[in-house]
Amino acid sequence: MTTRTFRRQKSPVQNHDWGSESGRPRVLLVIDDVTELDAVAEILADAGYDVATCEGPDKSARKKCDLLASGTCALVERTDVVYYGLRMTDADHREVVASLAQRFPDTPVILEAPAPTLERFADLVRGHHLVRFPATRDAVLEAVGSVLDAPAGI
Repeated sequence: MTTRTFRRQKSPVQNHDWGSESGRPRVLLVIDDVTELDAVAEILADAGYDVATCEGPDKSARKKCDLLASGTCALVERTDVVYYGLRMTDADHREVVASLAQRFPDTPVILEAPAPTLERFADLVRGHHLVRFPATRDAVLEAVGSVLDAPAGI
């Protein structure tokens, strides 16, 4: 799992080790497309969320995804919600989604995926909050706000 630090020109997002308590809801984005990852991170940061980003399981990385390698992930342990872009449906991505539900049952997971993926993997996505890809700004904010029992955007 490769973790990226998201920084914007206007106003940098909180340090992604989440070392300081900002008091803002924490959203972990797991999206393997860097362009989309940055776009969704900017939407959430502009709405006042504390955002950390991760590109998910990466077969080309030297280090295996922490969640898959050791069964835990420091970012997931300290987040309020995981927003997972489920485009790739290989075994590693499916295992991460299943592991999130099993190992972090109190952490809400939002899955953003194309309609055919949601239908094909109905058992895998059951119990998660679903957003159809491609998601609009409003859909992203509504999904995150609803799982946190907060209005869309804080």
